[in-house]
Amino acid sequence: MAESTVSPAIADVLRSFTQTREVTEVAFPAAGFSGAIIVRANGPIGDFCLRGWPPDALPERRIRGLHRLLLHIHQQGVGGVSVPVPSAMGDTLVLRHGRCWQLEPWLPGTADYRSNPSENRIRSAARRLAKWHRAAASFIPRDSEAEWFACHNRVQAPAVGERLKRIRQLRHGGLRQLKSRLPTSDRHEFYDIGRHILELFPRAATAVESALAVAENSSFRLQPCLRDIWHDHVLYTGDEVTGLIDASACRHENVATDLARLFGSLIEDDPDAWEIALKEYQQLSPLTAEELALVQILDRSAVLLAGITWLRRSCIENEPAADDDRVVLRMQTIVTRLERLTRSV
Repeated sequence: MAESTVSPAIADVLRSFTQTREVTEVAFPAAGFSGAIIVRANGPIGDFCLRGWPPDALPERRIRGLHRLLLHIHQQGVGGVSVPVPSAMGDTLVLRHGRCWQLEPWLPGTADYRSNPSENRIRSAARRLAKWHRAAASFIPRDSEAEWFACHNRVQAPAVGERLKRIRQLRHGGLRQLKSRLPTSDRHEFYDIGRHILELFPRAATAVESALAVAENSSFRLQPCLRDIWHDHVLYTGDEVTGLIDASACRHENVATDLARLFGSLIEDDPDAWEIALKEYQQLSPLTAEELALVQILDRSAVLLAGITWLRRSCIENEPAADDDRVVLRMQTIVTRLERLTRSV
């Protein structure tokens, strides 16, 4: 490995794994939004992804439980799952330089659905997600992991209560706080979109809150779900999905959460494409009528809240979100969908 291409800390971590002790090339892909460090390491037996978890991001036992879950899903025959590999000491999690690190195969494919959309690609994504869910539902967590990865029957979906709480907080002072922190003189595109989102929010909030309140009184089955499965985390080779990446947000939820997140990001508000996606998914994993209704509720609540999340990160948490072109692009998509939502409720 050429030490000049990578920091001593990264080089030290890579030497912890037998697969990357003779790395020939190291690349740092575009940074993620989570604060994780992502390194692509090219070695004699292929490409690997080294992930450095943000300090204090998740408890170690949750990360280790996630690793066991991913191995289980892979062993059930589901393709496109990147399973962390053991280090030279036999552990899939390495603690170095104030972070937890894991190494996993770099999956083939490109997250390019928006530039090359098709019905076949929608069907492939639906099938792959259904297979992932079916395999995850049979996972048996250890007692130390059950807090996040156990299955439950007939309980409230966590996403419903969490989003309902956020909307109510925003309607009772949170929105006013955001407005007070939003720069009034900066004509940056991010802040222009942000002002528009704050104007649109009250027009849709009442209807979305009411729908969530109804869902809060319903019971659902919970199982391990990805929870952050969206356009940039779905890799395609041709028309087939060859990778579902970044399972860091995984925990138990109702599968409607993943369906809303994935297809809301891929096909937005195309009703025909939604019908195709949900029918294809149900060929392998049927949904109840309540779950089908929950998909729409969670998609609408995501549209309502997504822009607010980025505004909070920039204006209250002082993250440099406004300076990231990828964030601005996402904000443009969010506001377009929010405009449609306000016209439909």
